[in-house]
Amino acid sequence: MQRHLPAVLLAAIILIFSIAAPANAQVANPCNTSQSFAVRCFVRNAIATKILTVPTGMNITVYDNYAVAVFRITQDTDLWMMMLGTTSAIADAMPAKNADGTANSIAQTDAINSIVNSESLTGIIVIPSQITLAQLEMFAQQTVSNITGFTGVSLSPGAVLRLIDSYIITATSSSGTINWTTVDASLTTAVKNLISSGMVKMPGSVTQAQFTTFVEDVAHAIAAYKSATGRKSL
Repeated sequence: MQRHLPAVLLAAIILIFSIAAPANAQVANPCNTSQSFAVRCFVRNAIATKILTVPTGMNITVYDNYAVAVFRITQDTDLWMMMLGTTSAIADAMPAKNADGTANSIAQTDAINSIVNSESLTGIIVIPSQITLAQLEMFAQQTVSNITGFTGVSLSPGAVLRLIDSYIITATSSSGTINWTTVDASLTTAVKNLISSGMVKMPGSVTQAQFTTFVEDVAHAIAAYKSATGRKSL
């Protein structure tokens, strides 16, 4: 069986190796020249010893670059926390299944990519220069997959997505048509109330308008996911 190290576990191991004590300075070792080289050396050794296998569709160079991107994501506290919140909510409220229980990973992947892309476009997150949007989307996809396997007690991290969905449901006609003007107006009011009540705290780098646009984008991602999976609600 091929083994792919989960993104979060990979990040943790990489972090440990990257801060380990350097080797004897008298021995030339490119793995000690930078954090990126340390990550790449770990990945190459892990593949050589069959701890890891290169995922299908990737070559070793792409996998190396992705491993470095994972490390950079975990170094950025703001980005890491946003990804943790985003992925846990999606894993809870938007599983990779149709309404009838059959698998539908494409619908979930599309939702993940749409939400992460909106986070970037609206300024909710700032992607470091060493990371591409595609790498961040892949990280989010793998993290959602890993979180999906959790079977312990959960405080329903997808509650916010279900709240947004409630506005979509209210504005949906009996024929299934969504009145987006009504949805957007409701979400604008909801965001304003959440911020004014202190339930949502905005960083100085993000305006209320940017955050509202992001929430509206999430609503469209939810609607597309429900349409693809045949769900009436999250």
